[in-house]
Amino acid sequence: MSLADRYDPVRAARVHLGQQLRRLRGDAHLTQRQVAAAVKGGGSTVSDLERGAGSRVPGEGLVIRYIEICIEAMAAPATVRQARRDSLIDEYRNLARLIEYDRENRRSRGRGSDVIESLPRDVPVFFGRESEMSRLLGAAHERPGAIPIHLIEGMPGVGKTALAVHAAHELSRHFPGGTVFLSLNTHAPGRAAVSTTDALATLLIADGVESAAVAPTIEGRAALWRHRTVRRRLLLVLDDAASFAQIEPLLPADGRALVLVTSRHRLGAPSGVTVELAPMAGRSARQLIAGVADLPRVDEAQLDALAAHCGGLPLALGIVAGWVRAHPAVPVSDMLRRLGGAEGRALTVRDGSRTVVAAFEVSYASLPPTARRTFRLLGAHPGQDIDVYGASALIGATVGAARADLNELFERHLIEEPTLGRYRMHDLVAEYAADRAAAEPETGLALRRLSTHYQQTAPIANGLLNARKAATDARRPDLTDRRTALTWLRSERPNVLALMRSQASSGDHAELVGMSVAYASFLRQYGPWDQAAAVYRSAVAAARAIGDRHAEATALFTLAAVQRAADEYRPAADNFLAALAGYEDFADATGVARAHAGLGAVLWRIGEVVEADRHLTAAVEAARRVPGCDAEGEALTELGLFRMMGDRYDEAAALLADAANRQEQAGDSLGAALAWRALGNTYYLSDRYPQARAALSRALAIFEELEHPAGKALALLGLGGVQRLAGDYQPAQSALIQAIELFREISKPSSEAQAMSELGALLGSVGRAEEGEFILRAATAIYRAIDDRFGVAAALNQLGEVLRRRGDLAGAREVLRQAGDLYAELDDRLGSAAVANVDAAVLLDAGAPDRARQRYEDGLGAAESIGNPLETALAHEGLGRSGLMLGDPGALEHLRTAVAIFTRIGAAEASRVTELLADLGDRRSGPAGPLMV
Repeated sequence: MSLADRYDPVRAARVHLGQQLRRLRGDAHLTQRQVAAAVKGGGSTVSDLERGAGSRVPGEGLVIRYIEICIEAMAAPATVRQARRDSLIDEYRNLARLIEYDRENRRSRGRGSDVIESLPRDVPVFFGRESEMSRLLGAAHERPGAIPIHLIEGMPGVGKTALAVHAAHELSRHFPGGTVFLSLNTHAPGRAAVSTTDALATLLIADGVESAAVAPTIEGRAALWRHRTVRRRLLLVLDDAASFAQIEPLLPADGRALVLVTSRHRLGAPSGVTVELAPMAGRSARQLIAGVADLPRVDEAQLDALAAHCGGLPLALGIVAGWVRAHPAVPVSDMLRRLGGAEGRALTVRDGSRTVVAAFEVSYASLPPTARRTFRLLGAHPGQDIDVYGASALIGATVGAARADLNELFERHLIEEPTLGRYRMHDLVAEYAADRAAAEPETGLALRRLSTHYQQTAPIANGLLNARKAATDARRPDLTDRRTALTWLRSERPNVLALMRSQASSGDHAELVGMSVAYASFLRQYGPWDQAAAVYRSAVAAARAIGDRHAEATALFTLAAVQRAADEYRPAADNFLAALAGYEDFADATGVARAHAGLGAVLWRIGEVVEADRHLTAAVEAARRVPGCDAEGEALTELGLFRMMGDRYDEAAALLADAANRQEQAGDSLGAALAWRALGNTYYLSDRYPQARAALSRALAIFEELEHPAGKALALLGLGGVQRLAGDYQPAQSALIQAIELFREISKPSSEAQAMSELGALLGSVGRAEEGEFILRAATAIYRAIDDRFGVAAALNQLGEVLRRRGDLAGAREVLRQAGDLYAELDDRLGSAAVANVDAAVLLDAGAPDRARQRYEDGLGAAESIGNPLETALAHEGLGRSGLMLGDPGALEHLRTAVAIFTRIGAAEASRVTELLADLGDRRSGPAGPLMV
């Protein structure tokens, strides 16, 4: 039911009857066209009946024929059909009586036949705009005062006139002084705009003034119009206005009147309510298409696709739906294919004389020359939006001139400002502007100016982002600190990637190479890595095409770095190696250091440990040959991580602490955060939990300040692992879930799998082993897909423990065998110790304490060889438990040793072994023999 119903009982009754008739037709499986043909009434007549449109009583013969045709077509028992028929006919006759009563009531209030009634016919189909209609309809009940003016503004084709006319029809009964519609023709194709003087004459003559009595001046006409509208309850609709100055003399005398004004301009009225229309979406767009096209049943996905092609613009939606209605034998899917083709765009689809492009042409032609040029050049911009500095570069003008043109386009609703200071075009407007730009000889030069702007601004923003430097460039006064720099880099990232793709497509190699160098640092750190990889492949080819070997090496390095970030390790290794060769040719020590570090980092991930060691050591040596080399901290971090994975924890901690301090001294916050995170992980793996928490918390704080999602997720992953081992299960679960969600958002599968493995192990520890198994199997599958052998081994080991908890001992032993083989191949002694301890626990559960004790001894030897306290304590606990089952007198000493280590490192296992020892102490007075657990 319409939002007007609470104001108009007649309208409510009309709409309700129309809804009931439409529902009846739907139940009869008839289209509106079929019913119109059967009742021998026009399609518009049936449409009006179903919508409850018009002011007269619907013809009784028409209504009864409509009902009879639908009742006959219904598949229902005769009694049901008869009851439905009688109910609808009674409702119609009640409506007729209500309309006649209302008409008599209006006559009694003195509304005569000479009152102006000039509204156009209401739109055939009106859907959506509920909130806007609510505001307009509520105006009928505002208390008299200042003249109520409602400005309906929006881009061409957004449905301003349709809304105004529909609202006026709904409101007309509340305005006995007349309803007046006057088009000012500001954007009417082929028609002259109506001046204020002529508009006043039209209003006066329509109101009964003899033409000879109309004053010759605008002042005289305005005074007479105000005189005639004093104390009149008048509804005035002024369509297609150009400015507030144009309509101000047309306003009635006092607040008893209501004025609706439509405009493509932002009129800036000193008083009144502005209703700004946006394109339609969702249910409203689907209803509009289905209603115009007369589609009683259609796939919602197809309607959504049609709406997307039209950008939700009601003019385009109506034209496309009209085409569908005119071709009932053509499936909607064919229309979708047509719209997706080069010649079938929604911009040019025609319904009679209507096209979307015609509406845009008039607005474009009315622009001042400089704004027309700016509009065309904006059409050449391949990105999604632009700020005033980018527009200034694009059009080759001052910032002030660019701002003036953008404001002109904004005031005319040809561009939008969805966020402060950033402008974009509606999709169809952008398409129209691109057509204009295609014929613009300056387009290539404009895009090169924009490219230069990006290349000059990116280093300023990167300097602020990574080193807390103060802004010094007067060309970008809005870049003042890290936050503004990060906001700008992120806002421009889609535009930069789009421009780089455009440069690759057009063969503008030099500009693409320049862009690839300027944005390498940011895209490497923040992604999106899949898109960055695509443009850097093109950048490599562009550098080769122009013979710039150093730029080629930089593009190869950045391509490898984003591939590494996306866990594409083998192609990353190939490209790091190629970049290394290029940097060595130019004796670029910093580049050589970074390429060695990147190459070593991916080689150890794919199990090439010896080569990884060589390259990571070479990275540190190369960086140290250059005093103050800013790659040294990066190289130390990578080498420290490698030493950590090789179980050389003390050496790793020293390297990473050095790296963190160097990065902080250099002002490289991101580098420092990465080093702190790696140091935290080193402390975690070496069971120094308090130090791990401190380092990871420090890293997390920096990542959050930098708004770096990948780093934040990695820090949360580390913290979650530490909290799990310390028995803080609830905060651990929260941190791990956050990490998983962030890794999924940034497409980082290896880290997502690592967080999933931690979460699966946690769930197994708290009695949710079935969920833990599911998550761990999914993590294993991810690791296998990206060829991360360390990850596969770790996930399988944790899966073995969860399967043990579920009682699947055979399954546990099989996955532990696979994990053990992988760890042996990778020479990972910590992993081997962990597998041995879990395998021993499985054997203990299986009732084989002898074999379990052997495996615990294997675990103890491996753990002690690398100085890992947690696995050492777990092995002692296992030796104590198996010894108790075998009657070993040394069992209690193993348990006491385990408790001491668990307590020292803050592990949750301390409490369970303490409880076991307490229980055993109670039993010592019992009968002699093996102490069973």
